[in-house]
Amino acid sequence: MMKKNVFLQTGWSFFPEITNDGARIQDLTYDADVYQSLKILFTTLPGQRIGQQLYGCDLMQYVFKPINNSLISNMENTIRTAITLYETRIKLLKLEVYVNTDVPHRVDINLVYMLNRTNSRYNITIPFYTMEGINYLDEEL
Repeated sequence: MMKKNVFLQTGWSFFPEITNDGARIQDLTYDADVYQSLKILFTTLPGQRIGQQLYGCDLMQYVFKPINNSLISNMENTIRTAITLYETRIKLLKLEVYVNTDVPHRVDINLVYMLNRTNSRYNITIPFYTMEGINYLDEEL
């Protein structure tokens, strides 16, 4: 049996899932792995990861803060820094943090990024609620 030549790496899904036949751990394609890594980065607070205490994106510091230009600018800086430090497989092409006028106390985070290995472009919009106690990533990602 010939071994399949794989151009891009694959990674484990998080949380690890066993395939239907139970024989091996579910793999993710390269682009899905990067996407899932971004979700993990945005939901991890610095200090939560054992062995990598600085890993994370401290967006929770902005909960219960008034939405203004200062908050938007600080969120952009926090996100840009986290991606630069911890997700080197992508090039951030565009980052927009803006107030969602349809939903009170909601800020939308829009990322446009390119995978370094394939030059494929992707777009993610993340809702971030500043006043409600809900998980902001489970809703739309």
